[in-house]
Amino acid sequence: LLPGIYKKLSKQSNLKKSQLKKDNLNRYLIDEDIPTAHEHTKKLSTPLVIREMKIKTSMTFHCKPIRVYKIKETEYKCWKEIERAVGTLIHRWRVLKMVQSL
Repeated sequence: LLPGIYKKLSKQSNLKKSQLKKDNLNRYLIDEDIPTAHEHTKKLSTPLVIREMKIKTSMTFHCKPIRVYKIKETEYKCWKEIERAVGTLIHRWRVLKMVQSL
């Protein structure tokens, strides 16, 4: 977003080069700059929304909880790693049978 605005501003305005450096992008906008900024936000807002939607849907599928089951005979429970998804660790709740020693 910023490089495109920077290029258009450097072509349109007759400001000094020192004012257009990256260090000085936090300045107040001039009347010429406002339409340029609006144009870029209109162009780039749709891809950003689509990207956010893709991230949300992928997170719901990767982080979906796995069904918890229980064996009635025991009280001992532990976490067991069952699958490594892309960047996430999915666990399920597992109940172990108690082993009796002789």
